[in-house]
Amino acid sequence: MARRSPSTAVLTGVVTTLRASAGVVAAVGSTTSIYNNVDQDARYPYVVVMSPTDRPVDTMGRFGVESLVDVKAVSQARGDKEAADLVNECLQALHFQRPTIAGHTVLGMAFENGERFQEVVNGIVTRHHVATMRIWTEQSSS
Repeated sequence: MARRSPSTAVLTGVVTTLRASAGVVAAVGSTTSIYNNVDQDARYPYVVVMSPTDRPVDTMGRFGVESLVDVKAVSQARGDKEAADLVNECLQALHFQRPTIAGHTVLGMAFENGERFQEVVNGIVTRHHVATMRIWTEQSSS
């Protein structure tokens, strides 16, 4: 059996899980406000799921991968509360979940670490609250 990358399946699984979360959808206003590739005219707040980075963790003749995925809550509200609440909703939706993904089995998913930063462009402050998720997968035989 040839090795297959789980990157696309992991990305799809994380986005699908977030879009299925009532708390996340309520916080951003719509399932279309959860992106991998943000629209130029996106309304705030929104969530961006970044493409995963992968590291092979093969064992006992099985192909395994450990992926890191950044989930960003992006807000232009005054103060950090909106972005902090949104990233918390994302964590509640993802931490210790095992979404079904194509061609691989999710063995586990856990919160790795968090980061917060802001940028100012033309006097407008945009806050980014980032949760890094660690996801362990094993390639299925199909």
